[in-house]
Amino acid sequence: PLFVLCHCWFPNPFKTISNHDCDIIRPDLPNPETPSYEEWKPVLLDPINKKWDKKQPLILVGHSLGGYTVLHLLSDCANETWAQNVKGVYLVSPVVTMKYTPFLDNFT
Repeated sequence: PLFVLCHCWFPNPFKTISNHDCDIIRPDLPNPETPSYEEWKPVLLDPINKKWDKKQPLILVGHSLGGYTVLHLLSDCANETWAQNVKGVYLVSPVVTMKYTPFLDNFT
C-alpha cells in the first residue's frame, strides 16, 4: 500500500511502515503555525498523484490538524480515483472542535 502521513511528526508509525514493503508520502506542510487548508491541499495531492501507481491501496494517517485535513481532503476529492481506492483512514488525536483552537477559523 501507499501510506500518506499528514501532519505526522511522531516517528513510530514512519519507522514501523518503513520496515515493510510499503510506499510512504510524508510531505512537509507549509506554515504549520498559521495553517491553511488551501495551501496544504496541493502539497498532499501532488505527491499522491505522482507516486500512486493506480493499483496500490491507499492508507491515510492524520495527526492533530492532519486528521481534519485528511477528512476534508477526502470530502473534496470523493469522486477522484485515488480517493475511491482509500482502504483505511487513521486519525491520531484529531482536532474535533474549533472551540479550543480559534486560530483555525480560516482553516475550516
